[in-house]
Amino acid sequence: MSFIFTEHMDQITDIDYLKIQRKYLIPLAESFIEIAENPSSLPEFKDFIISNNSTPCNKDNVKNWRKDALNALQYAHKKLAPVDIIEPETSNILKRTCDEIDADESEPLTSARKRQKLASKCDISCSIPVNRVTDIKGTVPNNLLDQVALALKCNLYPEDSLDIPPTVLINGPPFCGKTKLIKSIAGTLQVNYISVTVGVINPTARSWREIFCQAKKFAPCILHIDAIECMEKQNAPIGGFRVVCLLKNELLPECVGTGVTIVGETRRLLVSLPQDLTDLFTDRFTFGMMEESCRLNLLSKYLLEGNSDASSDTKILFLGDGLTIRDVARRTPGYEAGDLIRLIRALYMELISKLGEECDGNSALGQVTWEVLDAALNQVIPAIKNTAEFVTIPDVTWNDVGGLEKTKTQLYNQFMLLVNDWERAQKLRRRSGGVLLEGPPGCGKTLIAKALSNTAGLNFLSVKGPEILNKYQGESERRIREIFERARACQPCLVFFDEIDAICPRRDGDESSGSRVSVVNQMLVELDGIDKHRQARVFVVGATNRKDMIDEAILRPGRLGLHLYVAPPESQQDRADVLSACTRCATAPRIEGGMDVLNRVAADSRTNTMSGADLENLLEAAKLNAQLEKRDFLIEADFRVALQELKK
Repeated sequence: MSFIFTEHMDQITDIDYLKIQRKYLIPLAESFIEIAENPSSLPEFKDFIISNNSTPCNKDNVKNWRKDALNALQYAHKKLAPVDIIEPETSNILKRTCDEIDADESEPLTSARKRQKLASKCDISCSIPVNRVTDIKGTVPNNLLDQVALALKCNLYPEDSLDIPPTVLINGPPFCGKTKLIKSIAGTLQVNYISVTVGVINPTARSWREIFCQAKKFAPCILHIDAIECMEKQNAPIGGFRVVCLLKNELLPECVGTGVTIVGETRRLLVSLPQDLTDLFTDRFTFGMMEESCRLNLLSKYLLEGNSDASSDTKILFLGDGLTIRDVARRTPGYEAGDLIRLIRALYMELISKLGEECDGNSALGQVTWEVLDAALNQVIPAIKNTAEFVTIPDVTWNDVGGLEKTKTQLYNQFMLLVNDWERAQKLRRRSGGVLLEGPPGCGKTLIAKALSNTAGLNFLSVKGPEILNKYQGESERRIREIFERARACQPCLVFFDEIDAICPRRDGDESSGSRVSVVNQMLVELDGIDKHRQARVFVVGATNRKDMIDEAILRPGRLGLHLYVAPPESQQDRADVLSACTRCATAPRIEGGMDVLNRVAADSRTNTMSGADLENLLEAAKLNAQLEKRDFLIEADFRVALQELKK
């Protein structure tokens, strides 16, 4: 841009050249030069700009600085250039914002605008992917793969398509394989593939028209629009709202019968997207969490058990120390395809690090052991953990739940049979009603829910009741919808509502309206929806210590109809079982005297009124005393000291 001020620079002193070349002034000066008919007026205009706009331009004063620059340009137009040529452009410039000038296609193109235009063109690349459906077979649910492939195939061929915009929407958690699925289908069908990202392309009508025009030229073609949720962030007259209207009223209808299929992709839940955005897409598919069988199939492509020779070049790592591929799959609940690839990379790096300086191209990597696997798992955190609700399978088993034998038996008879024998339950048309766990605080209600999820192999979604409540109208109801939507996407899933009395209070006759009542109503709708969609393996467990405060409609059969009382440990044996579960049968930490010490502690009259949480707190106090005594194991005297401290 320095050529603008080249002339007469030797006549001017003490000029900060960096301050002259402004963010908004240079494009305006270029526009002036392009439309000026009398070049002799330019030196005077330059001198005027230099003398009247020498203040620094920064984030704080950019608006005032731009206003001064526009005033300077207007003055130059009036004094130095023909009015009939300059005046119309000046009025438009003064009345409109810079963003509007950039978005308007009738304005003269500045160099910045030209760069944006070239960038938008360069971002469009078309090719036939080399991926095939056979590459992802077994790593994606077969029903989802078949449905998406059928929807795309029907829209790609004009003779078979209907007079409906050919649009498909795919949503799912990060790194679950959405893009890989689209590319694999395009490669199998041997059609062109174009990918654009909403947050990268310019939110202008010209950019979107160019993209769709290019897609039509390469038909049959799949146009992949990634991160469609970014349209909501650009919700401005020239942003998302305008783009949505342009797609709905012009671009999508024009694609009917052209052989172009538009595939939108998002990692957001469908219920959290604006309705006008989801309405753009006719077919909608949801990626759930990767099941253990899918993780097993994906890991089998990179891992081999034992010392057998690899039958494929992709199987580069061998498992040893009794470790199997199924063990790795079981240790990775919540991991998606991209997370598993990162895990394979971490395993490889761990083996390389063990070789140290001896590592070269011919060195044997060795075998993946439990130690190597644990180190890699600590490095690779699933991407879904960054979401609001992290869904996983807990590592709590029934062995970690001390006592409560009666409650365990009731859960197995009433709940586990429904979960484990799902096909027979479907034929018998059994209802998947929920369970309410009631009892005093600290008796193991949350622990029971986690053990239930682990035993049944269900994904576990834990929700704190008070966290749902929001001061803004309608936000609490939206959160409940999102929770159940995520549970359906991650099925089979167990949704655990802790302190459920906070979101389902009694509806008195005097309170026929209000935010709390609407939250209860929304909860009733979602609970009824679970029973309505019998194919959805979603189960609900609530926990409370104030059953009397919960609305009766929530507690009726078909919703949370099974009520189980989780009592505190009543007998000496129950208390001993709790202490045994907390210490892994007196081995973690090691207790000198073993179970005999725990039985004597449980027989102490001072533990008669203790709950499970109180007994665990007693154990922590004993550990503290042992550490103060410089010991790494417990003795009976530690428990006596702990009992004295807790009873003060």
